Amino acid sequence: MILSRSELDFGIIAKSSSKQLSVIVSNYNPDTLLVTVQSNNPDFTLSASTLTISSGTSENLNITLSSNNIGIKSGIITLNSNDPETPQILISVFGEVINSQVSTSFTTYNFESIALFDEKKVNLTIKNVGVVELQVSDIIV
Repeated sequence: MILSRSELDFGIIAKSSSKQLSVIVSNYNPDTLLVTVQSNNPDFTLSASTLTISSGTSENLNITLSSNNIGIKSGIITLNSNDPETPQILISVFGEVINSQVSTSFTTYNFESIALFDEKKVNLTIKNVGVVELQVSDIIV
């Protein structure tokens, strides 16, 4: 069993978002490889808990970091197999979860009274002042 990489750095992600990275698991042995995969940290989830890899082929294993709690995240992904040369391989995973930061041109605005069928236009600027992508899902008026 050979992995494309043994360490995954997820970098910085926003709280309640996710980031997926992949590892290629290859089998260069003459027999079919049977692999079980486990994560020791629930913030790192796996696309599969078992892999069956025929001789001379490879499979992708996707690992996703997602958390509702801010902070540094780390863990170990363990791959156990029937490979006589490398029955166990460990993948180190780590990343940081932060709060998104947003700045607006104002937080409240008084429209005062608007006559029936009249309109009042106001420009609202939303600026991402953080270090991760900001996704605005709702603006409630």
